[in-house]
Amino acid sequence: MTPEGVFTYVSPKWKEFFGYELGETIGQLFVHFVHPDDVPVCVAFLRETVEEGDKKPWVEYRARCNSGAYVWYKANASLVKDDLTDAITVVGIGRDISESKRTREKLQQFNELLELRVQERTEALEKAHHRLEGILRGTNVGTWEWNVQTGEAILNERWAEIIGYTLEEISPVSVETWMKFAHPDDLKKSNTIAAKHFCGELDYYEAECRMKHRDGQWIWVLDRGKVATWTEEGKPLLMLGTHMDITKSKLAEMALQNSISRIDELSEQSGTMIWEVDAQGLFTYVNHVSESLLGYPSKEMVGRKHFYDLHPESGRSEFKASAFETFAQKQPFVNLVNAMQTKDARQVWVNTNGSPILSDDGTLMGYRGSDTNITESKKLKEQLQQAQKMGSSKKSVGKSEPI
Repeated sequence: MTPEGVFTYVSPKWKEFFGYELGETIGQLFVHFVHPDDVPVCVAFLRETVEEGDKKPWVEYRARCNSGAYVWYKANASLVKDDLTDAITVVGIGRDISESKRTREKLQQFNELLELRVQERTEALEKAHHRLEGILRGTNVGTWEWNVQTGEAILNERWAEIIGYTLEEISPVSVETWMKFAHPDDLKKSNTIAAKHFCGELDYYEAECRMKHRDGQWIWVLDRGKVATWTEEGKPLLMLGTHMDITKSKLAEMALQNSISRIDELSEQSGTMIWEVDAQGLFTYVNHVSESLLGYPSKEMVGRKHFYDLHPESGRSEFKASAFETFAQKQPFVNLVNAMQTKDARQVWVNTNGSPILSDDGTLMGYRGSDTNITESKKLKEQLQQAQKMGSSKKSVGKSEPI
């Protein structure tokens, strides 16, 4: 083509590429065959080629086919000077790059999509990390990571604080750090539970363990964890978990248990059955005295029997009606002497005391109370009354006899 961009020659491949006859191309400006948006870059390319005279590298642009469609085309150019006439001609070659262009565009789109996904994933992970940090701060738990195969461990600062140290003071850390501070008896229990988790018997590892505090005291921690990754051989690899200080609640639980034990001992000695019933009179709790008093283990009463089921059949309906009148009024039972029938059909007498259990809005939830065995004292009282009655009868008879 001329330095002005007028075609003076095209090869036969031109028709194969674009569908134009040679006569439709020769004498035409090349920009007539270029996409309007790509004309500026092509004109600049031609101008630089003419002005600099050197072979220019490739330029990519959309070329218009005879069908009206556009294909991506890649061309270069260089100047050729006729020594005889000093005429200058721009010579170039080109090739169709539509397929490779589409591939590159798809690859670029994929990369852009991938970058977007990576960015979204990164943001999601950052948010999850911040949430996790907030949860850990809020729950005040220590965290641990344990490589089960190597014994390596990672602990956070709170883990060390629970036992009175800084993380720096107990570093370097490993599974040996845990073994150093754990109570020997609890360590055995912990290992047993961990082994059950490793073999799939337990979904999670969870154990309450004592740890030696810096001040010499034993504190209680709730130790929880789960294997996160496994080796190719199916062995546990990485395990993650938390430590929570439960010393206060554990001591309160132990104190409560001691109180319950003392109450049970006193109940046993006094023959007192402690009980709870719901609003329909169904037992929801009885202590073990039920078996010695009535012959029924607690498991045969809780959720199975109502309090009135234990009253002798004779008078049971009246007793039930009277009791539920008290329920309706939400009044306590005070020193209510009543009979109960044992599992082997004997009759015992008890002194019943009970108080209503109310919800925050005053709804009756049930009653809590006790039955004290007074069978022997009642028999003695009846015998005493009988003796007194007989004595009075004899005295009266004696006065009526003549002297």
